[in-house]
Amino acid sequence: PAASPAAVAPTPAPATGYLTLDTHPWTTVLLGGREIGVTPLIGAPLPAGTHALTLVNNERGIRQTLQVTVAANQTVSRRVLLQ
Repeated sequence: PAASPAAVAPTPAPATGYLTLDTHPWTTVLLGGREIGVTPLIGAPLPAGTHALTLVNNERGIRQTLQVTVAANQTVSRRVLLQ
């Protein structure tokens, strides 16, 4: 008889955390070059881990990096005053 195929465990979905971010003035928030929203962000889902976010407001000449660490099933909140 033919051997039965080995059982393959499903790949677990990556853990997700959430980001609440307010900046003054407002900024467009980028993660890896992909826009995730415009501040204020409330409960934006992100993969768990440490991320370098780029905060951009071309009208005010702002382009700044913000590092955040998001834990699975947790919300991290930040309020940032930009110059």
